[in-house]
Amino acid sequence: NDVLKAWLESVVKMDKKDTGRFIDMDKFTLKHYFHPYMKGQTSIKKVLPAVWNHNSWLQEIPWLQEYVMFEDGELQSPYEALAKLLGADEQGELVNEGSGAMRAYFEILFGTGADDARTLEKWKKALLQYCQLDTMAMVIIWKYWRNQAAL
Repeated sequence: NDVLKAWLESVVKMDKKDTGRFIDMDKFTLKHYFHPYMKGQTSIKKVLPAVWNHNSWLQEIPWLQEYVMFEDGELQSPYEALAKLLGADEQGELVNEGSGAMRAYFEILFGTGADDARTLEKWKKALLQYCQLDTMAMVIIWKYWRNQAAL
């Protein structure tokens, strides 16, 4: 899609040093961020709980309140909170990680309920909520890093 490609190139605006408006958060984490809670891993599923669970000011931000959930007095990762908010479907399927998202997408395209509007809407909603959280995870991490850089 040439229009989409042109838009993306205009947004990214890469220069000769391969820098632009976007950064690879994994590369940035490898170079600049370590928290013992991550156990040496840099995936968003490890960085988010490290940032979230150890910086209570993030949980006080009104637009992040839906991800504040405690279980047995312990703050849950937003991905764990999403699992509890969504609940599993009748087959025990849940969209709160990558393989669940891939299964949901497969079900939308080729699943036994692909002709059923209610089933499709259920999968669509779960997939959109998961994608929203993945995007919000990057925002939470970025917000934390910006706060730290300002100190």
